[in-house]
Amino acid sequence: MAATKHSQAEIEQFYCQADALLERLWAGPSRMIHFGYYPDAVESSISHDDSLVETVRQAAQRLNLKPGHLVVDAGCGIGGPGVWLAQTYHVRVHGITNVQLHADKATRLALESGLASNDATFSLGDYTQTDFPPDTYDAVMAIESACYATDKTAFLQEMLRLLKPGGRLSVLDAFRTNRGISVSDEKLMTSWLSGWGATDIDTIEEFADKAELVGFAQTKFEDLQRHFSPSHHRCYRSALYLTPVLSILTRFGLVSPVLHGYCRAARDAFLATKKGLCVQGIFSATKPH
Repeated sequence: MAATKHSQAEIEQFYCQADALLERLWAGPSRMIHFGYYPDAVESSISHDDSLVETVRQAAQRLNLKPGHLVVDAGCGIGGPGVWLAQTYHVRVHGITNVQLHADKATRLALESGLASNDATFSLGDYTQTDFPPDTYDAVMAIESACYATDKTAFLQEMLRLLKPGGRLSVLDAFRTNRGISVSDEKLMTSWLSGWGATDIDTIEEFADKAELVGFAQTKFEDLQRHFSPSHHRCYRSALYLTPVLSILTRFGLVSPVLHGYCRAARDAFLATKKGLCVQGIFSATKPH
């Protein structure tokens, strides 16, 4: 799949419109927009909002966090994960997003949560070339955000630059299971990724090779698909109801094609995981001393 770099205006427009749907139907009190992790792999075992929190907990557990640590939240969204991390682990979080609306919402959430002004800060920027100081951070967390990097090597290089020697990287995301798939399966992947504003995702091996090439060590991938499957199915059910309605509304110009594409992608993401074309899990690594 050829990588297409989206303009800043396109990115802003995409999220401004998609957020109207996501914050109503998915984010919950935790203000998190990602798939939920179910420890027992059963949807009825915990609430939807608790599953969103569990996702962040899983990513954090790979970081060996201690009070006072400095953490980068790469692709911080509307701030829920970063704020929770600061409150739960007593660390200082610097979140970065390429959407000004998200930076504003995250900053507001941190203030409303009662955190000190430097406990959780959020700014607009490109996570492949930040202005953060080098060799400064104890950990980097990226939840369902590295997939949006058109240049995964540039993303990994920048995360390595930011980390202190011994610092930890935790990337919770979706990865292809392989490249050798049929034309119809590739069309399904394209439909999913384009609907969510992404260009392509790496296989597990491709991402690991890139991480090791830039200098990361102790790379590891953990397949957690069974724990995320209930959340994928929840998203799929919502899409089945909404996609036909949005298709009609889009045809009459009453809603943006962005929203219709987002719902279509929610359906196709589930179908892609069911077919074994991709898997969700955590990739972790360490910056050598």
